[in-house]
Amino acid sequence: MATTHAPTCAHAPCNCSVAAPGEFCGEYCRSVAESGVIESACACGHLACAQLRKVQRETAPKASGHKSRHH
Repeated sequence: MATTHAPTCAHAPCNCSVAAPGEFCGEYCRSVAESGVIESACACGHLACAQLRKVQRETAPKASGHKSRHH
């Protein structure tokens, strides 16, 4: 038996589930998608995306904080 996956928001980087393909999870995603702004991660604030953003921040390479100075 094949497994079925719930459709996700039509805003490309969003991970939120929606009722039908092509729908948006909320007004934030609709407005960003319609504006043409390209995001690397969704900021809609819903749980699925908030959890993913947290994981991305925790696993991102840390900046050393040291700036090299050329004399």
